[in-house]
Amino acid sequence: MGNRVAARLLAVLWATLWLTACGGGSDNEAAPAGEAPSDYYLWNVASSNWGYWHWLAVVDPARPGMPRHSILMTAADGSPAMPRGVGGTRLDPVGQRVTQLGTTRLFYLQQGRVHTLDLAIRRDAAPKQLSSITDGCWIWNTYPLDAAGDDAWAVVETAGPDGRCDDYLDNTYAGVRTTMNAATPAMALPGGLPHAMLALPDEHGRALGLLVHTGNQLRLYDTDLAHGTEVAGGEAITAIWQVGLLAGERKLYLGVWADGGNQRSLRVLSYSGQAAALGAGVMTFEAPQAASARGDWGTHYFADGRKLYQLTAGGHALLASFGAGEIQQITPTERHVVVRLRDAASSTWSTWSVAKAGGTPIDLATPESGMNGSAYESVVHWGTVAGDRYFFFSQDAHGLGSIYSVDADGRNAQTWASGVAYAGVLARATPPAGQWWEQISDVIYCVPQAGRTDCDGGTMKQLNAATQATTTLGTLPRSGKASRTLQYTFAWGFAGGPFSIGAQLYDSEADTHAYDLFTATADRAGSLQASTYNYGAP
Repeated sequence: MGNRVAARLLAVLWATLWLTACGGGSDNEAAPAGEAPSDYYLWNVASSNWGYWHWLAVVDPARPGMPRHSILMTAADGSPAMPRGVGGTRLDPVGQRVTQLGTTRLFYLQQGRVHTLDLAIRRDAAPKQLSSITDGCWIWNTYPLDAAGDDAWAVVETAGPDGRCDDYLDNTYAGVRTTMNAATPAMALPGGLPHAMLALPDEHGRALGLLVHTGNQLRLYDTDLAHGTEVAGGEAITAIWQVGLLAGERKLYLGVWADGGNQRSLRVLSYSGQAAALGAGVMTFEAPQAASARGDWGTHYFADGRKLYQLTAGGHALLASFGAGEIQQITPTERHVVVRLRDAASSTWSTWSVAKAGGTPIDLATPESGMNGSAYESVVHWGTVAGDRYFFFSQDAHGLGSIYSVDADGRNAQTWASGVAYAGVLARATPPAGQWWEQISDVIYCVPQAGRTDCDGGTMKQLNAATQATTTLGTLPRSGKASRTLQYTFAWGFAGGPFSIGAQLYDSEADTHAYDLFTATADRAGSLQASTYNYGAP
């Protein structure tokens, strides 16, 4: 149970904390025009042992020392449960600006019942039970119906007739929505657990309908999931994935597998609130999967093997073709697009870029085994950029390494810090007009104590990506036992405001984990505080 739960917890935390959500429509009051990430509570999961219990810790950034909510999360069978978050944005289609709000809402299970918590500080909402479900096992995913994440669906796995969550063969699936209350029956999902469900938004982020793939058919449902019609051209579909969305044109570009996966093509779904039609293939994919990324306001990028394409309202066009390998990651910068390629034959990686206007690909020559002759176990490319600069991080077997950057035109390779443990980044909530992709403002890392290779008692620091100025946020506590190591810290937030830091401690003697929530404020020295504290647990 412990390892499986731990893996699921990490997956959920990563998926939620890195979330960039887009939707539309709300049963709550509309988000004020000036709402910012700092207007929402911070949150994380706290636990003294992953195999036994999980607490949802929600913190007011103005009073981080005492959690606003501390909620024990359990499935119907008493096993520890995981939260799912909804990411919010504020969209200005006229000015072509997007503001990321971070996680604005949480779904979670408490004794098998589904609850939601609105994280807006100004509303200070109490947890709300959604639907009459009492046998919830797992929250699979969330589907926002508006940009701010006020209105959303969650898909919940429920125990089958035997009442057991771990017997997956007879488990069932249902939909719950933020508009429900404790007496509302959950929505039986059409066709069971969908292969895919995608919101079809307008340019303001309001969902006009939901595209649902079940069996081998695409269907268009209203936002209540009450009425559905078959999508013209959506028959005999094996799998779909989103390649690009042009909401203003009501067009969704999909990678489509058909005929059991033997046919792989790029197809365009044209939609309104009442109808949708899937057009014929506009290109055939040679590779089995296609990485994609949002670029500027009306631009997407996607890959087919080693080829990089640009997608706009005018259609798609080849931007560049790179050397050996297949593109696994796409990261737009201010003036370039950075790609990571993996050569399966040699099991090697490489990093290249190309100008958004096109041109000759540039080998960024990022080290895959350390810079300046250092031997590192791996080099981690999170795909983080500041302006036209690309950041990446090395790490050895202990998780220590260096923070590097290189300009996307291949110049000015630089080492920012060495012998540190990378924790995360702070992002710019609102990129410049016309830009959509995430840009960072700061890197958060830990400096271990002398003689240690972990961050138990280490110092948390903030590195400004523009000025190289360093702020010492504070020192993590010592656990006081030789058998304990702080395995990692994970920081996420936005420039200039409060942010959360999750810390995982491992006790090799007891073979248990502790997980705690810390908070800090960007650019404020000494602002690190513990919101939960399981380090000292025996």
